[in-house]
Amino acid sequence: MPHWLELMLWGSADVLLLTLAAAANLALRTSLARLAGEMEGSAHEERLSQLYASRQQFLQATGLLRIGAILVLVLIVLAFLEETQFGSDRTRSAWAFLVTILLCAVFALAIPAGIERYAGETLILRCAPVLQAVRIVLFPLLWVLGMFDPLVRRLAGVSDEESSQTVDVEREILGVVSEGERQGAVSQDEREMIESVIELRNLHVNEIMTPRTDIVAVPVDATLEDVRRTIREHGHSRIPVYEETIDRVVGVLYAKDLLQIDGVPNFDLRAGLRTPLFVPETKRVRDLLHEFQQQKIHLAVVLDEYGGTAGLVTIEDIIEELVGDISDEHEQPEARPVVQIDPRTYDVDARMSIEEVNEELRINIPESEYYETIGGFISSSLGRIPGVGDLCRHDGIAFEVVDGDARKVSRLRIRLPDESGQEAEEVRA
Repeated sequence: MPHWLELMLWGSADVLLLTLAAAANLALRTSLARLAGEMEGSAHEERLSQLYASRQQFLQATGLLRIGAILVLVLIVLAFLEETQFGSDRTRSAWAFLVTILLCAVFALAIPAGIERYAGETLILRCAPVLQAVRIVLFPLLWVLGMFDPLVRRLAGVSDEESSQTVDVEREILGVVSEGERQGAVSQDEREMIESVIELRNLHVNEIMTPRTDIVAVPVDATLEDVRRTIREHGHSRIPVYEETIDRVVGVLYAKDLLQIDGVPNFDLRAGLRTPLFVPETKRVRDLLHEFQQQKIHLAVVLDEYGGTAGLVTIEDIIEELVGDISDEHEQPEARPVVQIDPRTYDVDARMSIEEVNEELRINIPESEYYETIGGFISSSLGRIPGVGDLCRHDGIAFEVVDGDARKVSRLRIRLPDESGQEAEEVRA
């Protein structure tokens, strides 16, 4: 047999191994969990459970196979070019590199992606015994790789509870949901809700709370008429009650509890107060939700690191984070956070976070530890509290304050540069 033909046969076998390893790796990431659920109670249940329990090792094993196959492919291509005397000695290595890249693009990316999409579950079922054998053979290498995981996790600042397996499961869920949306099985609203549920565990209370300046509260020495008027004007069923300053919240008044002390001689607001729940602003929203459920309460006072009142958070804030804004018949209609005036001009709520503005307008305003909102970004850029009419520019984007007072910015008008990249000249509509 000619040597060049032998090289082609070895190359074909290597390409086949590369394709199967890449397809199996993709299938383990996206199809295994769904398949394990569908096969519950079947003859394949035990085998799939073993795969899922050690999925990280199987992913590493198929990854090692893929890397090894690529390295072998480079050597085979280089040997084939030398055998056929293709090109000069100086250019042969470059040609081997280019040919390998082309083969990898086809057999390590395109074809495996198609196999995973249309036959991923079948591939897992048929290759499960082979994967088990590969894992046993490569176990020494997998053990060494496993030793690096805790080190990398600590360097990345990820806690033990946020293990790689948890992160992988989240990515798998998001991948399945995105694929379902592409196929029309999942709507955009459903996808966004699922993403919000997953992201909830990384969300902190200070990201969803009502800030201190927007809290509706009454002093503990308020008269009955003052309390009634506050409830009527704002429509809140629960109102914090403070003594002297909002930093000293002494209780929470439920509107329904007001009925029990209404008409009592020598009205004392303290008699109808409930003990407030105080939480730090760094508390995770997921943990707060569990606390709300356990204590059967709906409102908490958020404290900063100095013990002052930073804001207020309710169970409605958490629900809105999952399903979007919720309005009832008592709430006054509010201006939408983002109002498009023309293709390049937007009216924006200054309380929106930098992340939300970047996502809505598809721009790239830098985030910083010194501000969280778009209004804070403008104040930081100007070095002062801006007034109505003040202008600010960043990266070709023009910002104008259209509403606010001496203490804060309420709304901004943002004008984006045109398609040619020319800076916005003005922002007034």
